[in-house]
Amino acid sequence: MYRELPRSIHVLFFARMVNSMGAFVFPFLTLYLTQKLHLSAATSGSFMLLIAAAHVPGTILGGKLADSIGRKKILLIGQTAAGLFLLPGVFLGNSMMVPWSILVAQFFAALGQPSNQAMAMDLTTKANRQAAFSLLFLGYNLGFAVGPMLAGFMFAHLTWMLFLGDAVTTIVSVALVAALVPDTTPSKEHISESVAVDSGERAEEGHTLRALLARPLLLAFAGIVAILTFVYAQNGFALPLQLNKLFGTQGPVFYGSMMTLNAIIVIVLTAPAVALTRGNRPVTNIMIAALCYAIGFGMIFFIRSYAIFFISVAIWTLGEILISTNSNVYISNHTPISHRGRFNSIFPLITGGGRALSPAVVGWYIRFVGVQLVWPLMAALAALAGLALVVLRTRESERNLSHRS
Repeated sequence: MYRELPRSIHVLFFARMVNSMGAFVFPFLTLYLTQKLHLSAATSGSFMLLIAAAHVPGTILGGKLADSIGRKKILLIGQTAAGLFLLPGVFLGNSMMVPWSILVAQFFAALGQPSNQAMAMDLTTKANRQAAFSLLFLGYNLGFAVGPMLAGFMFAHLTWMLFLGDAVTTIVSVALVAALVPDTTPSKEHISESVAVDSGERAEEGHTLRALLARPLLLAFAGIVAILTFVYAQNGFALPLQLNKLFGTQGPVFYGSMMTLNAIIVIVLTAPAVALTRGNRPVTNIMIAALCYAIGFGMIFFIRSYAIFFISVAIWTLGEILISTNSNVYISNHTPISHRGRFNSIFPLITGGGRALSPAVVGWYIRFVGVQLVWPLMAALAALAGLALVVLRTRESERNLSHRS
């Protein structure tokens, strides 16, 4: 399945694996701010929010530039600058200049992200996108499975190595793309030719809002995925709270083992899951994922045994695989080639909005009703998203029939 993909996709796979393997700084940033710089928890939290906010202008600007200047050029500029702005952490020690350089690095990393995704769209077709995006998803997880272990040792003994390792791996991943992946920005001729094709990928004239409003089903899809990311975010918020409630001091240990299982399942089952479902439409596979979320998270309400939690993890991890390998396929199939950079700057903000809002909203909910009742709510939201996907698939089928007639 993966051998049939273009060589450039294989290069992007290795580049993403190297980049995520070296993602040392951000996972340990809170500990760096509090333990090394001795900032208060409140100040550290505010700075983390500021860094997250830097992604928004970086992503939006990067999407615009990807379509106007070129995918490869913006990716190389963004990622190279991101790597370079991590280097002050190597030389400045525990200076307060370091957090601000990290903030700038995050801005430039966000600048290159729409180009990265747009290039993957440009290099694939409807026939091979599911396999391609699953391989890229696998590359990210393979790298991230190794990176945090190395980073933990570095943080404890050689903190400056976090910054050097992150910067070097970022530059190496950029070098792979620079040397082995061609620029994929569509030419004016290609864009003009696509206008005549009856396809969700045909080029659009005018600004981004016009192109978005011309694709209401795509906007609806993004909103549904946002609901599912809202549900999924509880594996990092309400789940550890639930485990602490049930198992006391053993809760964090049990939670760590569940996250390890989650990573193992992703690495082992991504390829088989894609092979088994590649004949389905992407929206159908995400309907299956919604069902996995409804069952996997909903059953936590009833679980009292540590062992049964592993079944829950396995079920919702399967849903995670299906969403991660199919949502980008659906978006790609409905994104005009003229606006791929801009669409890839907007849709992560929409779909990721659920993940961003989830801890705050559910934290408020827990305050009034307790953590135990989080899980029926998550099951209901996932089921609602599944029903919305059924309606979306029906509307899409009706639209396709009307176009053919």
